[in-house]
Formats: sequence, C-alpha cells, structure tokens
Amino acid sequence: MIRKLLPSKPRPLLLWDSLGALVTSAVTGCVLATELVPTGLPTTVLIALAAIVIGYFATSLFGYLQSANPASVLKVMAIANLSYGCATMVLCSMYSKSLTTWGWIYFPLEFVILVALSMWEWKVSQYKVG
Repeated sequence: MIRKLLPSKPRPLLLWDSLGALVTSAVTGCVLATELVPTGLPTTVLIALAAIVIGYFATSLFGYLQSANPASVLKVMAIANLSYGCATMVLCSMYSKSLTTWGWIYFPLEFVILVALSMWEWKVSQYKVG
C-alpha cells in the first residue's frame, strides 16, 4: 500500500524530496538546535546539519523545476541523503555520552527513513521514459 503512495517517476519524487528536506531543516534548525527538544548534539552541529539540508532542499527543488534530466539529480540526492544519514550516525556516536533519549530516538529513526528514501530514489532514478 505504501508503495502505491510513493512517486514512481523521478520528477515527482524530487518534489517530495525537497519538501522532506524543508521539513527536516526546519525541525533540525528551529526545534532541535533551539533545544525545544534537547538531543544532546551541540547547537553548532545541529545548525550545520540544518544548513546542509537546506542545500538538499534547493537541489531537489531545482531538479524538479528546471532539470532536463531529473533522474540524474535524483541519483545525486539518493547518494546525498544516504551520506547525510551516515554522517548523522557518526556524529551520534561521537556525542553518544551526551545524547539524550530524544537524540537516541530521533536520529536513528531519521537514519532508517533516509536509508529507505535513498533506496527508493536510486530505484526510481533508473526509470526510463518511453
């Protein structure tokens, strides 16, 4: 059932990716970095993560709106999302002693979502028109 809800073509998936990146950046930069929900990661790290994800938002949105080859942009985003998830898990291990319960819930959950998203994006990026 979930599979039917997910886009199966590159361009629409880029739009969904850009919206997800916008939400992630807002949560990371406005909620986690301000410690409304304390995670145990330093504010500077959370702001840097939010800035990276804003770049992902812009890239995905550009790919959706302007790219002549959205499948190529989607491949880049699949790799970028997976890299971001891995980097976040490395940061969690580096700051494991200060991570709060919220940090241990949010970041691994985000990682699982990013791995699934990256796999879906990679698969959809193989889509051939015609």
